[in-house]
Amino acid sequence: KRGESVLVFPEGVRGIAKSTNKFYELQPFTKGFYRLALKNDIEILPVSVVGAEEFYPLVYHPKGIAKILGVPALPLSLSFLGGPLGALPLPSPVDIHIGKPYKIPDRLKNSSSDEDIKDEVEKIQNQIKALIDSGLKTRRPFWAQKIVDSFKD
Repeated sequence: KRGESVLVFPEGVRGIAKSTNKFYELQPFTKGFYRLALKNDIEILPVSVVGAEEFYPLVYHPKGIAKILGVPALPLSLSFLGGPLGALPLPSPVDIHIGKPYKIPDRLKNSSSDEDIKDEVEKIQNQIKALIDSGLKTRRPFWAQKIVDSFKD
């Protein structure tokens, strides 16, 4: 309403609650971001970020403990063994990749069902996945690249 942008993370908590071996694997998108755009009749600008995952390169999410504690995520990283300094992010080049604006089809209305918008949400998720894949191919090197890559195998 104010003409300002809104940054939304359509993976929700699942997007940040990933261990190292899942970095850059998109989690299923929620439909809330799409409904927000539909309700306000605005375009969606797909964006991906490559490099931020490496701020804390060795991460484990004990989902069972998080559930017991009643928190959505409990990221544990070896960097936290460094005490308060371990909370500081490690240096990593970050690249932001911007996709093509996506206009919501006129056939969809605010009252459209989740089933009606499912395919459109998938189109946006696929566009963001393509941005990530492209960004990973041209990613600038960083100091812990070999360590992070070893957890992918």
